[in-house]
Amino acid sequence: MADNQNLKHSFFDWPLTGRLITSVDPLLLKKGDFQVLQNMRYTDQGITGVSGMTRLNANNAITPSVVVGGFHFEKDYPSYESNILINCANSTASNGTYQYDVLQNSNDSDIPGSDRWMTSIFSSNRTAKTYAKTKFNFSMAPNSAVAFCNGEKNYIWKGNEFRVSRFYGEHYSDGVILYDDPTDRINNSINDSQNRYRLISNEESSGISPNYTKLLLNFNNNLTDESGNSHTVLNNSCTFSSSVKKFGTHSIRAAYPPAYLYMSDHADFDFSDGLPFTIDAWVYVPKNWYSSVYDAYYNLYRHETDYNNGMYIQIYQPSWELSYERGYTRAMFAIKRYGALVFYQEINIGEDSWNHIAWVHNGTYYYIFINGNLVYSIASSGKLPANYTGIIYMCGCVSSPAGASAYFDSLRITRRAEWTTNFPVPAIEYQPELPTGGTGIYQSVFYLGSVVPLRGAKFYIHEANVSGELKVEYWNGAGWNYVSSLSDGTESAGVTMAQNGSVTWADTETGTVPVKPRYLNSTYLYFYKFTIADVVTGVPSSTPSATPSGTPSATPSATPSGTPSSTPSATPSSTPSATPSSTPSTTASTSSTPSSTPSSTPSGTVSATPSTTPSSTPSATVSQTPSATPSATPSEGYLGEYGACVIYQVTLLAYAQEIKDLWDGVVRPIMDFRNTALEDKTIHLASDYFDSEDDLTYINLKSFTTSDYLYFGFAEKVSAITLHIYGGGNTNLTAMAVDCWNGGEWISMNIEDGTYANGCSMNRGGTINVQTFEMEEMRSYKQGYPYYYYRIHFSAQLSAGNIYLYYVTAVPRQKNIGSYLFPVMWQNKLLLCNETTSNPNRVFGSTPNTHCVFNGSGITDLYIGDGSAILAGETLFSRFGGSVYENLVLFKRNAIYLVDGDNQSNYRIYTISDKVGIAAPRTLRRCDVSFEVVPGLKKHVLIWLASGGVMMFDGNTLNCISGDIGSYFDRYNSNAINTSYADISEAFYDPENNEYHLLCPTGSSTTINTELVYDLTAQKWFTIDRGAGKALKCGFIVSSPKGLIYNYGAINSYILRLEYGTTFDGNDIIHKFRLADVSLSGSMMLESELRKLKLTAVVKNTETSTVSCNYYVDGNSTASALTPFSQANSTTRYYDLVRSHSIKGIIHSPEFILVNNQENIGFEPLMVSGSFRVIREDW
Repeated sequence: MADNQNLKHSFFDWPLTGRLITSVDPLLLKKGDFQVLQNMRYTDQGITGVSGMTRLNANNAITPSVVVGGFHFEKDYPSYESNILINCANSTASNGTYQYDVLQNSNDSDIPGSDRWMTSIFSSNRTAKTYAKTKFNFSMAPNSAVAFCNGEKNYIWKGNEFRVSRFYGEHYSDGVILYDDPTDRINNSINDSQNRYRLISNEESSGISPNYTKLLLNFNNNLTDESGNSHTVLNNSCTFSSSVKKFGTHSIRAAYPPAYLYMSDHADFDFSDGLPFTIDAWVYVPKNWYSSVYDAYYNLYRHETDYNNGMYIQIYQPSWELSYERGYTRAMFAIKRYGALVFYQEINIGEDSWNHIAWVHNGTYYYIFINGNLVYSIASSGKLPANYTGIIYMCGCVSSPAGASAYFDSLRITRRAEWTTNFPVPAIEYQPELPTGGTGIYQSVFYLGSVVPLRGAKFYIHEANVSGELKVEYWNGAGWNYVSSLSDGTESAGVTMAQNGSVTWADTETGTVPVKPRYLNSTYLYFYKFTIADVVTGVPSSTPSATPSGTPSATPSATPSGTPSSTPSATPSSTPSATPSSTPSTTASTSSTPSSTPSSTPSGTVSATPSTTPSSTPSATVSQTPSATPSATPSEGYLGEYGACVIYQVTLLAYAQEIKDLWDGVVRPIMDFRNTALEDKTIHLASDYFDSEDDLTYINLKSFTTSDYLYFGFAEKVSAITLHIYGGGNTNLTAMAVDCWNGGEWISMNIEDGTYANGCSMNRGGTINVQTFEMEEMRSYKQGYPYYYYRIHFSAQLSAGNIYLYYVTAVPRQKNIGSYLFPVMWQNKLLLCNETTSNPNRVFGSTPNTHCVFNGSGITDLYIGDGSAILAGETLFSRFGGSVYENLVLFKRNAIYLVDGDNQSNYRIYTISDKVGIAAPRTLRRCDVSFEVVPGLKKHVLIWLASGGVMMFDGNTLNCISGDIGSYFDRYNSNAINTSYADISEAFYDPENNEYHLLCPTGSSTTINTELVYDLTAQKWFTIDRGAGKALKCGFIVSSPKGLIYNYGAINSYILRLEYGTTFDGNDIIHKFRLADVSLSGSMMLESELRKLKLTAVVKNTETSTVSCNYYVDGNSTASALTPFSQANSTTRYYDLVRSHSIKGIIHSPEFILVNNQENIGFEPLMVSGSFRVIREDW
C-alpha cells in the first residue's frame, strides 16, 4: 500500500436516471442508481419531489372512526352525480369483528370532496352497519349503480336519484281495474305535451249521510260518534294507539281481556227488518310471535240478546305454533237465532297489515269484502238477524294470551248497501257530518315500481294539484302497509303535489313487515302505492232519522260470555249464477255449512279453531285489486275526471339495499297438473295452443263444484299464477281460494284474483297473486319429481257453460342469492364472487344490463377450479388480431384463472398459474400502460401482491415486477413485509402519474406503515414516507365533471386529497435520495478524496429552501453531514449547488435531503457531479 498525495484531480457526472434497487448490495448498483428514493418520483430527465396532502374533512372526523376503503361513483342521469363512498369501521371490536358503514359525499364541483362525509347510504334504523370480519369491496354495476359486498352482505346503491322502473296510473273500465303506463313520459326531464302525465281520479265512496250513517268512530283519541246521531260509546280497558293507526292521530287497541267498547241497544242497529246495512272497519292484527299455545279472539262487532241469539264479526288468530306454521288469521261472520247458527263464514285476512273488512246486506244478499274485494256472497233469505236487545260490543278482545292485541280504526255502520262489487278502499278516514250535508271521497291512485326498495320519490310538477292529501303504501307480500315517517315535500298550504319536491319515508326493507316485490300489470317489482285523496262536500240529504240513544244504563260487568253454539243442519245447495239485481227472481244460497258446532270453550268465540284443510265451503281470500267503476265525478276544482295534477318527471330515492333476485320477465311453465281425481292432465295446460275440437288442449271447468280441486306443480315457488281462459268464463257468483303445501298440510293463502269480474271468479283469464309464504317441495304425482304445489277451489259451483282453461304459467318468487365476498362488473353483468357460506369457488352473474336478475337464460354461474376460495377478480382487455376482448381474471391463494366467452354456453376457463396466486386481495388493481389497444382504449395490466412479490399480468404473460425491491420480500430482512399480516395490504392506481401504490405492513408492524410505488412508465420503484402517524390506510381515485383525476387517501378518520398541499397533513415533506455505493476512481484498489460536490437541479422554487447532504464512506452507517446547500429562486433554468469538501474513502455514497413545507412545486434534481483525487493505492 502506498500514499500518493500529488495525483491530479478527476471528475464525475452521475445523471439521476437510475432506479431504486434494494435487492442487492449497494456496492453492486450502477452509478446513478438509488439505494434510497423517498418522496421523489421519476421524470423523463431525472427525479422530482412529490407534493403534499390536505385534509378534506378537517373539521368533522368521520364516524365510525377508521376509514378502510373508498370508491368514486359517478352517474349522469337524472342529473350528474359525483358520489364518494367511504367504507369505515368502528375501532372497537364487537364479537371479534368490526362494525362497517358506508358514508356518502355528493358533490358536482370540479374538485369533489368537502367536509361532508357524514351521511350513511344505509338507513339509520337498519343493521347495514353490520358487524363483519371483512371490509366492503366495491364495483360499478349495470344501469348506473354501485355494488359492494363483504362476504356477509351484498348491497346495491343507485345514487341519490334514479329512474322509475314502472309508473302505473290506476283507473276503471266496465268494473275492471286498468293501468296506464306513462313510464317513458316521466323518465326524462322534457316538459312538453308528449312527456307529461295527468293523474286520473276515481270516486272511492259515496261517503256518509245522516240519513244512512248510524255510527262513525274514527278513534282520534276519543270515542265521539261522528255520524251525527251522537250515540254514546263507553270504554272498558281499551287504549288509544298513536303508533299503529290507519288514519288520523290514533286507533283503538284491544289487548289482554277484558277490553272492549260498548253502547246501549238502539233501533238504528236493528237489522231484523231485512233492509240494507253495511258494517265496515279497518283491523290490524300483529303476527302472534310470542311463545304461547293459546288462540286469540277479537270482536269487531257483537250484538246479542243472550247466548243463543246474536250477530257477530269476530277475528280469530291462531296460537304462536299455528301462526308460525300456517300464517293466517281469519275474520268470522255469524248470525245466531234461537241457538241455531243460521249464517256463518270464515275469511282469511293478512297479519301485520291493515285490512278493510266490510259486511254488506242489500236486502237480498250478504256480501263480504276484504280490502275492497268481494270474497263471499250468499242469499240472505232465511238468514236474517233477529231484533237483538242486549248491549252492543265493539273492538274488543274476547280471549288472548298476554301480549296479544288487535287495532281497529274508522268503524262505520250504515243502513244502506255501500258496495255490491269490488271497490277501491278508502284512502282517508270517513269524514264527520258537515253543515252542508253528506261527503264523498275521491282519490287518484298511481304506483311506482322499482328494482330496489325505496325511501322516497321526487316529483316534478307541470300543473299543480289544488286539493287533497297524500297517502303512500308499500306491498308486504300479503297486503298494503302505510309507510312510516312520511314527509311530503310537494305539499303547499296543505295540498299535496302542489309544487316540485321529494316525498320521503322511513326504510321499508327492514323491520317486522318488510316490503316485498309484487306482480302488477305483467311486471314484478317493489311497488309503492300513492293515493291522493280528497273530500268533496255534497248536498244536504235529510235530518237524521233517529235520535241519540243516550248513555247505556249500566256498565257491563264482564266480557260477553256467549258465542254462537251450534250450526244449522242444512243450507241451500247452490249459488246464484249471476250478479243479483236489487230484486232477484231466484234465491241463491251456500252449498254447505260448517262441519262442527262452536264449543263453549273459549266462551267468547264464534266457532271452534278453523280446520287446517279448507272445508267444502272454502274460506275465500283477500284480493287487493279493486275492479269497480267510479259512480260519479266530483265538482270542478277537486280530483275531477281530468285528474288531480300533471307530472312531467319522477325520480326515485333509495338507500343501499341488499341485492335480491327478481324475475327475469319469462313466465315459468307448469310442470305438473292434476284434477280432483289426481289424474295427470299436464299436457292439457302446457301450451298456449287452443282448439275446441281437441280436448287435449284445454280443461273444461263447467259446473266445477265446491268439492273439486285444481292442483298446480311448479319447479319454483311462485308469486303469481296466470290462468288463460278461452271465450266466456264463469258467470256464477263465486270466490276463489288458493292453498299451498307447507310440507305437512295444505294451508290457505291470501290472494289477489285477477280472474274476478262482475262478482264472479274465473269470469275471465287473469293472474292470481299469491301471498309470499314459506312452503316446502312436495313429491309430484308424476315420476316423483319434487315440485311446489298450489291448489285452487271455489266457494260456489261454477256455471254450466263451457269454461275453457287452456294454458297456465307462473311468475317465480323473489329469491335470496347468498352472501358473496366481492363484486365485479363484466360484459355489463354484475358478477358476485365467492359464495362464502357454501361455494367459495362460485361466480354468480346477473343477466346482461341488470343488477337484480339472477335467474333465466342470461345468467352466469361458474365454479372455478377446485373448491378453494376465489379471493379477488378483475376484468382485462386483450387483443387478438383485429378484435378486442374483455376477459375475466380470478385469483385464489395459489392459483390464477382467466375466463373468456360471452355466455354460459361458451365460457372457457383457463388456468394461468397453479402456483402463483394473491396474498392480499385488496391490492389487485387494473392499470393502464402507455399505448392504446384501439383508439380510446389503453392496454390494461393487472398488478397485485402475491406471496413472493408484486406480480403483473397483461392477458398473456405473468411477470414479477418487484425484483428491484426484493429486500421487502426477504424473510431474513428485518424491514420486509410482515407476511403474517400481508393480507391487510391495500393498493391504488394513480392514472395521472401512471403509478401503482402498494400500502403494506413491514417489519414487526401489524398495521399498514409502508408505501411502495411502481412507476409503470419508467418501470421503476420508489417509496413515499408521509411521516409519523400519517401512513395511508387506503387510497382511491376521484374524477371531476371536467375529466380531471384526483388521488384521495385516508388516515384514520380523515379523507385527504393527495398531491395537493405543502405538507403531509402537517408533517414536513422529506424529499430524500441516496446514491449507490461507488468507488470514485472505478477501482476498489484506490482510495479517493472528494474535493467538491455539485448538485444540478431545475429551478422550480418560489422561495428559498435548504438542501442538506449526508455523505457515507466505506459502508459506514454513520454519515458526515456536509454544509447545507441553499436552494433559492434563480433567473436561469438550472442551478448548481457546490460545496468544497475533503472526505476520504474507497466507497462513496452521498445522500441529499430537502425538507420542504413552503411550496408544492417540487424538488427536481438532475445530476450529481464532483471532483476527487486518488490519494492511496492498495497493493
